[in-house]
Amino acid sequence: MTTKTSFFFLIIVLAFLLRFINLSTTPPSLYWDEVAIGYNAYSILHTGRDEYGHHLPFWFQSFNDYKLPGYIYLTSLSIAFFGFTDFAIRAPSALAGVLTTIYLFFLSRELLLSLPPFRQKQFSHLPLISAFLFAISPWSLQFSRAAFEANLALAFTTAASFHLLFGLRRRPRHLYLASLFFVLSIITYHSSRLFVPLFILSFALTHRHQIRPHISTTLKAFLLGILLLLPTLPHQIGPQGSLRAMSTSYITDLTPLQSLHQFQTNYLDNFNTNYLFFYGDTIGRHSVRTLGMLYYFQIPTIILGLYLICKLPRTFQLLLGSWLLLAPIPASLTSPSPHALRSLIILPPWTIISALGFSYILHYLARFHTPFLKFGLTTLFSLGVCYNIGIYLFQYHFIYPLLTAPDWTYGAKQAIELINTPNLNADQIYLTDQIPPVYLATYLPILALQFQTLPHAPTDPPLTYQNITYFNKAWNINLDHTQNNLIIAPWTQPPPDYSTNFGTITAPNGDVLYNYWYEDASI
Repeated sequence: MTTKTSFFFLIIVLAFLLRFINLSTTPPSLYWDEVAIGYNAYSILHTGRDEYGHHLPFWFQSFNDYKLPGYIYLTSLSIAFFGFTDFAIRAPSALAGVLTTIYLFFLSRELLLSLPPFRQKQFSHLPLISAFLFAISPWSLQFSRAAFEANLALAFTTAASFHLLFGLRRRPRHLYLASLFFVLSIITYHSSRLFVPLFILSFALTHRHQIRPHISTTLKAFLLGILLLLPTLPHQIGPQGSLRAMSTSYITDLTPLQSLHQFQTNYLDNFNTNYLFFYGDTIGRHSVRTLGMLYYFQIPTIILGLYLICKLPRTFQLLLGSWLLLAPIPASLTSPSPHALRSLIILPPWTIISALGFSYILHYLARFHTPFLKFGLTTLFSLGVCYNIGIYLFQYHFIYPLLTAPDWTYGAKQAIELINTPNLNADQIYLTDQIPPVYLATYLPILALQFQTLPHAPTDPPLTYQNITYFNKAWNINLDHTQNNLIIAPWTQPPPDYSTNFGTITAPNGDVLYNYWYEDASI
């Protein structure tokens, strides 16, 4: 086994460990989209229907946001293997992060092989560094450790891009795999429905000379993709397909000129240095918020990488350039902005550009003839990299869960666990409507066939399951004082002054998230 092969396997192990260690508990809880994905996957596995009873749907109604099917159907396999657990729901995303690391290595190698021999020697470490930077990337780790559909779509898109380049360079049959992976990306995440067609069109225009010798296979692969997507076309262009886009877009609320200006502002937000390197996304689930989406040490490597790209062949420039410039378009059509999840697809080009600069620095240091200076500069650079990575990992695993538990709907699972307490002295339980019914179905749990028949709006009319009833305002509950009642309310609704048997459900930092109290029949 060569040294490079050994390093490659070590990087894969590192990517695996960083994504799977404490996966169930960091982030601290499954947020509502994760729970919905998990329960729909569980329901599909056991009944062939979603939580509403729809048979093998393309669109999953969920919270009326109509989720695409890719992640949900894959999660049903994960649940079949690991059981219906938090780990099983997050595992496909974590695995996707590892697979993207692997595919980015091979994609970078294909790009390296497109360079002249002297450039290949100069940037010989590009594939390994690309894989390493992706393995430790805060942006990737943030979305690999939770059930984010965008992260799975990123893996499919990266895989497709590799097979596309490899197919044109060596094995034309790989173009069929590229087509398959592009289709999987489109049916997994909404942003891919716009990015993938734009990227394919751009690639066809900029790489037409490479495509021409394989035009027959290319057209067959393209036709395969169209045929695979054809059954989904009525769903894609139907009302469900546009509902999600319209619910997050500003276009329907602004004039065309205002929309154009907003698009320009949002697009440039994706290249804001404060967002990329210092503060990240302001949404709690999307970053640690005290550090950027990329590392500090990548500032010089990206600047150097952008400079070096200008000296490389046009095919290299056009692939990375088109990917980098097209990736923010879907996110720029929505608000808020910048949005690290919707623009996650931009991470591979940033990583390869950074690796390009990193590789050049290593090549330059190797040419130093003064051992002391060479050792000193290498050590200084390495310590800076390790310090930056260490700071992020400490923030993510020890500080971040304390600051963002409510962003992850922490407390909902704990409330259901309270209901599940053995020998609970409660004849009737009243549960706040701030905990979606799908949490009750997941953690009580409720069998899929039963939940499919229940109303999914918690309080209109009030959902009742066995002895559990949802409510909106605690003071409007019509209690039966002849029985023992347990009320679980949000922190904004405290127990009555006369209550003597009460408690709280708190976040990891001690903040009260829910109050609960008992109304005993004996009082």
